[in-house]
Amino acid sequence: MLDEPASGRPHRILAAAGLTLAVLMAAISVAGLYCLETYSRETEFWAGQAIAQDWFDLLVTVPMLVVGAVWAGRGSRRGLLVFGGVLLFTVYTAVIYAFVIHLNSLFLAYCAILGIALYALVGCTVCVCQARRALQVSTSFPRRSAGGFLIGVRQMKTDKEDGWRAETLCSAPAGDGPARQGVAIQPVPSVAWSS
Repeated sequence: MLDEPASGRPHRILAAAGLTLAVLMAAISVAGLYCLETYSRETEFWAGQAIAQDWFDLLVTVPMLVVGAVWAGRGSRRGLLVFGGVLLFTVYTAVIYAFVIHLNSLFLAYCAILGIALYALVGCTVCVCQARRALQVSTSFPRRSAGGFLIGVRQMKTDKEDGWRAETLCSAPAGDGPARQGVAIQPVPSVAWSS
């Protein structure tokens, strides 16, 4: 079944990495929210994006990292899957912080988060792949609810990305899209275009 535990040193290392990420994410989120100079060099658009991301990280990502790390540390296969998803989101967020936000006092923390999250994601993937039995979803798993939730999240993301895609397509020939927002590239639409 999906919940059969498989414990060991790799799971404890993943748990330690997840808890370290949670502490670092909480620290940069609090610093971003309460230190005015953190995003002072950003345009209004990017400062707003960064502040919203800090709130989301503090209220959603950090607790999910803690829960996923503890669950994965106990060797739960379901925990590994949840933890892997949170790590993937953390890598996505860290790439934007490390490569788009202007250099500030938190840059090394952004890089540390990116590195730890990438290595933990690889480790999590290896742990899932090394499971003795194929991951089987039990009959009690709420497949329809989970599927509906994922479709809903993707639709919300798609609605926002459609605006970014349209703006990028319209402004690309003129060459003024990213510059208008104060950055040389558009990382979020770039990722949206690749998905």
